[in-house]
Amino acid sequence: MSSLTLLIIRHAEKPGEGFPGNGVTEAGENDDKSLVIRGWQRAGSWAALFGSARGGTDYPIPSMIYAATPGDRPNHGPSRRPAETVLPLAAKLGLKVNSEHAQGDEIDLMDDVLKQSGTS
Repeated sequence: MSSLTLLIIRHAEKPGEGFPGNGVTEAGENDDKSLVIRGWQRAGSWAALFGSARGGTDYPIPSMIYAATPGDRPNHGPSRRPAETVLPLAAKLGLKVNSEHAQGDEIDLMDDVLKQSGTS
């Protein structure tokens, strides 16, 4: 049986009227389905922590990354925050984010994840 280490990272705060501010896309466009500025900063921190060997065995480098299916247009559809949270990490590691599972599809997601080995 192969070994699997599963890391769960929660996406950052929802945009709010005053605090924590507006959501913005990676391109800087206002979007109520995207991360707030602090969320983008945290996404960069995840890339630094999980994207290097500095965390040792406590924070291993992932070999695959999953995120809920994002919306396809600013201010429409499901949240882009889960995918945006892991974009910097995926870019640093040269990995493609698996976003085949939408919110509400958690059972199929876990069926897929549990077939893997390594660190997800």
